[in-house]
Amino acid sequence: MLQPTQDFYDVASLAEAFNLSERTIRELAASGQLPARRVGGKYLFSALALHEWLGTHRLGVPHGEPSSEFKSRIAKDIETLRPLLERLAK
Repeated sequence: MLQPTQDFYDVASLAEAFNLSERTIRELAASGQLPARRVGGKYLFSALALHEWLGTHRLGVPHGEPSSEFKSRIAKDIETLRPLLERLAK
């Protein structure tokens, strides 16, 4: 997770924090999907702008009631693991 330990992040440090490739970070910045500034030909990311952005963008986080497909997949996973869980419970 991104920790506010500095005022600005470069592409490499942001890629590591988000577990994305540096290329992906550059593409997101170039498309305006990530708040960034170009300084000397390189992208810099303000910690303040990133934290505000993270507060308004919930990427990949489901909201509301889980879908029936999700529930079905979880039920199947539980049934698959049930013998192991029962052995561990003893």
